[in-house]
Amino acid sequence: MGKGLLSKNNYYEIGMDHFALKTDPLYKTMQNGTLNRNFMGYTTTQTKLVLGLGASVISDSWTGFAQNTKDIDYYINCLKNSELPIMKGHILNHEDLVVRQHILNIICKFSTTWQDSDFNFEERNELMKKL
Repeated sequence: MGKGLLSKNNYYEIGMDHFALKTDPLYKTMQNGTLNRNFMGYTTTQTKLVLGLGASVISDSWTGFAQNTKDIDYYINCLKNSELPIMKGHILNHEDLVVRQHILNIICKFSTTWQDSDFNFEERNELMKKL
């Protein structure tokens, strides 16, 4: 129902549940294949670094994620002591990076292309040797 209403008012789908007018820069970047997405949403620019400031926020360095503590008192105490208030994080391996790129291709370009080389993950190869 919503998509029909948006289409009737000249909004075009640019990504998952996102719509824009043809005059919007997001629509233009989607049309030329340069639309990007990060934690904050769709964007016309590409960056591999998103630094989050504040309690509970998630930062993205492209090869890893870090989430700040949710406890505001602990967060403030860390800052007062010149410490990073990181609660948890994850370093992406090769498989994570390949899958991430395919997800971004799908949600920003509505398609992706899988190559045989994409599936040569070290972990999978080690597991297959054990079987």
